[in-house]
Amino acid sequence: MLTKLKDRLMANQTVFAMRRQSGLWARDLFQGITVNPERQAQLLARPPAGRTYGILFTPRSGSSMLADLMTATGIMGRPGEPFNTSFVARMAAKLESPDIATYCEMLRRDRALNGVFGFELTYDHMRAAFKDHDEARRLLQATTWFWLIREDLVAQAISLSRLKQTRMGHDRGQLDAAARAEAEEKFQYDPVGIRRRLTALRFLETGTEAFFAEAGPAPLRLSYERITQLAPAALAQVAAGHLGIALPATAQAATTHRKLATSKSDVFARQFREEHARLIDRIDRDRRPLLAALAEMPH
Repeated sequence: MLTKLKDRLMANQTVFAMRRQSGLWARDLFQGITVNPERQAQLLARPPAGRTYGILFTPRSGSSMLADLMTATGIMGRPGEPFNTSFVARMAAKLESPDIATYCEMLRRDRALNGVFGFELTYDHMRAAFKDHDEARRLLQATTWFWLIREDLVAQAISLSRLKQTRMGHDRGQLDAAARAEAEEKFQYDPVGIRRRLTALRFLETGTEAFFAEAGPAPLRLSYERITQLAPAALAQVAAGHLGIALPATAQAATTHRKLATSKSDVFARQFREEHARLIDRIDRDRRPLLAALAEMPH
């Protein structure tokens, strides 16, 4: 078991190096940023957050819903995805940040809400933005972690397939019946794409597990299936409890997220499981420790 873990850690550190050599590295997005020293000094003069936490997640696991709910309470920061490579260059320029270390310092000041700074990131975001696990841990300075996965990996891969085909990621109540119907029409069974996404999701899971195995603190392990079964107020209590924050009775706990999946997703999942039974059995065996470690949710 220990040998396998060491091999996994070495493999993931190698991935960091390969990412840099290929040029697919978020640090490249800092190139060309011209810093205004006066503006930078003003930003650095702001007090940093007194409490920092991170939400490590895999795509389509409910992270946006969780982050929106935590933001709505007004006392758990406003976690977003500042390390997503789609946003880094624009945010770094705004925050007078010519490098990743300065960027992290600025985020703790600019994105803090009531002294709390929270952020979301996938393992892909982490390996794109930081040199290695040690640098990520040192610069992020998170004292509390959440680790959010999806128990049904096939359903998660199909959700990613739907996103790829329809370009529709979330419904916060803004989509009408016609828009949903149009997206449903575009959504087709893609077994090759589903299999590719299963592999990518497992890489993110094993990489994140390697990150947490190297050093503490241990994360609160959550899943899409479990958090979506809780009322928003109950989920807010779970998050606040892990952060050690008392949730006042006046705190708002609500989310506008609506489920996009339909029976079509269930049909595709059954078909894929039947066609790839040996692959699914192997993945299910590999994931047993991951699922067994999930936190118990209140009833």
